[in-house]
Amino acid sequence: MATETHPVPVGDALLGGAKEYREGAAQRNRLKVREAAEKVWRAVTQATDASIYGATGARVEFNSERLEALEEMGRGDLAGRVAEIAQLVHGDCFYHGYCTNVDVRMEEACQLVQDITGDSSYRETFRSALRGDA
Repeated sequence: MATETHPVPVGDALLGGAKEYREGAAQRNRLKVREAAEKVWRAVTQATDASIYGATGARVEFNSERLEALEEMGRGDLAGRVAEIAQLVHGDCFYHGYCTNVDVRMEEACQLVQDITGDSSYRETFRSALRGDA
């Protein structure tokens, strides 16, 4: 699901994030862990934006627009989850360097992507990559 504004497919972003997290955690490299969080956040925004576009034809650029569009679509449940991942993965970890339990949060982001896209493979692929199987 690569798009004009998101040239990396969702699956590639999630897999790249998992691999980078695994390497960063093993090397105690905080920069890699933070970059991993950014890749996972990118996958969430891409899946969310594609869903919004598919349902409404609207293109969103900012997270506030994303959340508003989800609310207008009657998907306040997803809006709350996107907002939480935005704060914990993108804000706290990527921007502020506070990455405690970010692996758990990134896995939750994968579940969110699954719920948005209907593709049930993302979370298991992510887990597999964290283990080093992928």
